[in-house]
Amino acid sequence: WTKTVTCGIDVQHSGLYFTIQAWGNDAGTLRQHVVDHGFVKSFDDMDAILDRPLQFADGRGMKITVGFVDSSDGTTMVAVYRWCSTRKRQLRPIKGMNSASGGKFWREAETKKNADHGGRLVHLWPDEIKDFQSTRLAAGLVTFHEGVAADADFQTQMVSQEKRWIPSKTGRGGRFGWKVREG
Repeated sequence: WTKTVTCGIDVQHSGLYFTIQAWGNDAGTLRQHVVDHGFVKSFDDMDAILDRPLQFADGRGMKITVGFVDSSDGTTMVAVYRWCSTRKRQLRPIKGMNSASGGKFWREAETKKNADHGGRLVHLWPDEIKDFQSTRLAAGLVTFHEGVAADADFQTQMVSQEKRWIPSKTGRGGRFGWKVREG
């Protein structure tokens, strides 16, 4: 049932955290399976993972179709753009947006910075994605590979935020948004 395999990559100063997911249609329902996740210390280490074909139960193999790489950290941004430019067919640098999305998860950036980096930058709306994922998780529409499901650290990260009321800075009104759980 898998039609595409994606990889989300969070770049930190200590290395790269990644999550690999298989996506496809199964009897008219969008199916999502978390295949793998982990941490590597360098772009070279991540290259090895991106080049590794995933083997499915039916014997088919498939490589990661597209990867989205966090480029929001000002100190790692240039390195992320350079790395993504070496894998133009596979990797897209991303920047998270805090503004209203109009219900979209992502769109290609329309900025000078985007033009300067080969037109590859994608704006993502993390709150929209978290809404989508939490709804799918609650409905049982996301499955996890055995090793991923047993990983306590991964489970903790999956539930580390909650959607709650965030008062405005002026004290008038506010909005619902995702925040790290207290405690």
